[in-house]
Amino acid sequence: MAYSTPNLATVDMRIDDRQFAHLASLIQHHFGIQLPPNKRPLLAQRMRRVVVEAGYSDFDAFFEAHFTRTPSVEILGRLIDHVSTNHTHFWREAAHLTHLRDLVLPEIVRSGRQDLRLWCAAAATGEEPWTLAMLVANTIPTGWEAGILATDISARALATAQKGIYKSENVFRLPAALREKWMAPGPDDTLHVVDSLRREVTWRRLNLVGASFPYKRPMDVVFCRNVMIYFDEPTRRDVVRRIAEVTRPGGWLFIGHAETLGRSDAAWRFERPGVYRRVA
Repeated sequence: MAYSTPNLATVDMRIDDRQFAHLASLIQHHFGIQLPPNKRPLLAQRMRRVVVEAGYSDFDAFFEAHFTRTPSVEILGRLIDHVSTNHTHFWREAAHLTHLRDLVLPEIVRSGRQDLRLWCAAAATGEEPWTLAMLVANTIPTGWEAGILATDISARALATAQKGIYKSENVFRLPAALREKWMAPGPDDTLHVVDSLRREVTWRRLNLVGASFPYKRPMDVVFCRNVMIYFDEPTRRDVVRRIAEVTRPGGWLFIGHAETLGRSDAAWRFERPGVYRRVA
């Protein structure tokens, strides 16, 4: 039975073995994210708000109402919004960003194509794609068509990203030259992305697990960092294969420093830790 005014602090979030196994299987099937048994407390913590927002005062009633049959798209969306990890910050894994700035983007400029396609495939709350947009805007000559696509599975994270508003304390890692040029002060000790940069980024919700990526024009650079560590090996291989299908020969793939591609990923050539190049 649903209740109209459940209390967030007192909602009963006990998840039994059967319920956890069902949800873990569902999350892996739809989103490729693995949840080992030791993640049960984390799942309960993150789903607390989902249960309350749906109008229930205990997890058992919520589960019986929504997961004993095929869950709705809405419930799946709420589930992944709260389960997915959106930890990120500005200038994260800086070696990748300096490699993009100092080597990759200048090489693309020298190609003379006057066209750049960059995809940030795990945009989270926006710190990474905004940083990439700053580097592109600083490097690519006027007159080029330089599109940046930012996608994420979480609608909630994307809503934050698109606002482009961050607490000043969260922007301190960004080099001063970028911060001063591309961020403007706002109320309540915040900084916001300037309007001229906002026009350079397109935001879309996208699940990396599933059908082929719907891109007609190939990507020059793909950032897909610190997301595949949550996938099992078959899912990771499939995602990497489909990224290759939409990447230009000679294009670049950046993954997290803690991630690696296997020998079976023949479409990619290792360049340096976390950096690969599409084999022509």
